[in-house]
Amino acid sequence: MFVRQKQKTQDGIAALTKALETIEMKLHYYNEALEHGTLAVYQEQRSQKLSSILSGNQG
Repeated sequence: MFVRQKQKTQDGIAALTKALETIEMKLHYYNEALEHGTLAVYQEQRSQKLSSILSGNQG
């Protein structure tokens, strides 16, 4: 019985480890997407501001 319980514990730990690795990977990709999305918005705002300045409308 002890051996079976030990195996269940090891299986549980392995499953939790895999779940945490999956969460970590998803968070990494989410953070990258968020960073690039923010960067894209920033670049778009700069582009619009530059266009305004070049057209003489500095509002």
